[in-house]
Amino acid sequence: MNIDMAKLDTFQTQLIENLFNMKSGYVLDFSDRTFGDFFEYEVGINIYDEKYYIRSGSKANRFRGFIKVEDNKLVGKAIQKLITYIENNILIEKFKEEDYPAKITSAVKEIAAIMTGSSLENTINIINGMDKSKNFPENTFGLFISHRDSYKVKAFKLKEFLSIYGITGFVAHEDIETSSEWQKEIEKALFSMDALLALLSNGFSASVWTNQEVGVAYGRGVFILSVRLDEDPQGFVSKFQALRPKDSNESDIAKYIAEQLLKNDLTKEKMQISYFKALSNTPMYVQTEKWSELLQFITSPTEDAIEILIESYNKNSQAYDCHALNGVGYGNKKTLVCYINDWIGETKYILKNKSIVGIQ
Repeated sequence: MNIDMAKLDTFQTQLIENLFNMKSGYVLDFSDRTFGDFFEYEVGINIYDEKYYIRSGSKANRFRGFIKVEDNKLVGKAIQKLITYIENNILIEKFKEEDYPAKITSAVKEIAAIMTGSSLENTINIINGMDKSKNFPENTFGLFISHRDSYKVKAFKLKEFLSIYGITGFVAHEDIETSSEWQKEIEKALFSMDALLALLSNGFSASVWTNQEVGVAYGRGVFILSVRLDEDPQGFVSKFQALRPKDSNESDIAKYIAEQLLKNDLTKEKMQISYFKALSNTPMYVQTEKWSELLQFITSPTEDAIEILIESYNKNSQAYDCHALNGVGYGNKKTLVCYINDWIGETKYILKNKSIVGIQ
């Protein structure tokens, strides 16, 4: 399939427009301001430039104009960023689920892959932001997510939000009893995890599988954190801390979980390294801003950890150009370099040419 941007066929155009909800002149849930900000920060262009104006000048028409005049790679990049926006912000909850069937998403990912000249596998890796070939990849915090089958979909959403903070979640398959190979994968994850998360939905304590998973964690002495959803903690889980979220928003729950892992004596050393390393991979400013919300909970990082953080910041444009970390336009907001100097106890680093560097 060879795609020339000016010659997208009707079917390809319809796939893109359906995925991005371009009905009645809109693109996803963007306002005029956030639409402009998105294309400025994530794509590097002014979407309100006159060259993108066609017909009414609506957001959808601006995007159509952008597709018409720009080259494959730039348009492919924009599509990848928009898919990342959908998948990381779970916009599927804001629109009707049938607007986002898996086949349409996969087809548009393929279009983006061809436009950017990369393989589909590489495009999916870019969009997902993590290597799914291993249970717990190096330099990430391994969290086994124990849950009932009825909570599987939300467990997967939670896993995606946790990845922003350097946490790799392992979500057990709903049909584990039918596959001996999958049971081996579960055992491998249980004996290599850094902590266990118990999602206490209805029937959690009655499940043989969740009880076994918690039992392994208890026996190994790893940190167990539970989230009370529909059921009160029982058994081994009742001995440990339970989060009681005010709502079921997976993004907020993920942040609370990461906060606890950064504070707990059993997990904070590994979690700090994973959290700092994660800054090198934030794919968009919105993820970087969410990542930055946990800086206030960091205490006494090692010199090695700080070096990892500085390297992560300096190598990722989504970090060093993010106003939440560099302070541009944020008034009195504490910058990343200020956090680092406060942890050290002296002014040892400054921000120079978009990089954090040591004072000579």
